[in-house]
Amino acid sequence: MQKRNLTSNESISQVIATLLLVLLAISLGISLYHFYSSVKEETEASAGATVKQDITGLTAGVKVIRVDPSSPAKIYIQNTGGRTLHNIKVYINYTEVGENNTLDVSSLWVFTYNGNLNSGDVIYITTIERASDRYELQ
Repeated sequence: MQKRNLTSNESISQVIATLLLVLLAISLGISLYHFYSSVKEETEASAGATVKQDITGLTAGVKVIRVDPSSPAKIYIQNTGGRTLHNIKVYINYTEVGENNTLDVSSLWVFTYNGNLNSGDVIYITTIERASDRYELQ
């Protein structure tokens, strides 16, 4: 039986080592490309959504037209923008007191508030389209 020399300098050939390095470089390049592509797509989608929201905010408008403070108080709210408004919320002194699902273009919504309104009370109107109005009772 022949003895095996454990101290020999046998290793993988230079051709195989070169091929392994080339394959490693290619796989690293592909991984970086996929990472860059996914980050770029996500960033573009996010930026597109932000621009769309900003444009929506420009064409949406809401205004408190008139307030009748006698009990029950009536708040007249009009859509002054060029699009239907959704999720309209009414706040009095930072407390939500009511909401409406939709308000068509140029439509008027008469909100009835069962509490009392006094001079100095502030009425806020907000919508999901980022239209808003602030009205302070005199």
